[in-house]
Amino acid sequence: MKILVPVDGSEYCSNALAKAREIAEAFNGELFLLNVQRRMVTRPNVNEFEISEFITDDPEVLNETGNIILNKVKGCIEGTPVKVESCVKLGDPADEILNTADRARVDLIVMGSLGATGIKRFLLGSVSTKVVNHSTVPVLVVKH
Repeated sequence: MKILVPVDGSEYCSNALAKAREIAEAFNGELFLLNVQRRMVTRPNVNEFEISEFITDDPEVLNETGNIILNKVKGCIEGTPVKVESCVKLGDPADEILNTADRARVDLIVMGSLGATGIKRFLLGSVSTKVVNHSTVPVLVVKH
C-alpha cells in the first residue's frame, strides 16, 4: 500500500502523518511525502524563535524551503520500518496533490484539515475539500 501524505510542516500535517504512519506500519505500506510550494514562502524554524515569510518566484528558494520541511518531517519517521519517498512540487496544492496521486499510483491520500469555516473557507477554498471531491483514490482527512 502506497500512501500519499501532503506535508507543510504544520501541526495539522503532523496529525495526518501520525495516522498515515500507523496505517503504513499496520499494512506494510510505504509513505510518499509531498510538499507543495507556492509564491508565499514561510521558512520553518530557521531560528527557533523566528519564522520569516516572503513572496518569491525563485524555484531554487521554493525547492530549498520544501526540502527543509520534508527533512524535518522525515525525522519523525526515522527508526520505523516504513519506507519513505518524498518530493517537492511548485504550484497549487490541491492540483499538485491530485496530479502526484495519479502519477505515483498511490492507494490512499492521508491529509490534515485546517478546519477553516465560514467566510475564510469561502474566500480561500479548502485544499482537502478539493482533493476529496476530485481524487480517484480514497482520501482520509485527519481533523485537528
